[in-house]
Amino acid sequence: QIVFGLNALNGRVPMPDGSMGGPWDYTNAASFIHYTVSKGYDIYGWELGMYADQRDLYTNILF
Repeated sequence: QIVFGLNALNGRVPMPDGSMGGPWDYTNAASFIHYTVSKGYDIYGWELGMYADQRDLYTNILF
């Protein structure tokens, strides 16, 4: 079984308080999901998460 993690920071910009804000550019994630469906891959799940920033600290995501 395969679970893929998707990055929720694509397209967001750093905010003055150190968090990341702005709209999420989901097009890469959507393209990857459509690709796996078109190939018939049996995906167990998708995880939408945040990743460490350049300082290896976890970043806050503002929606």
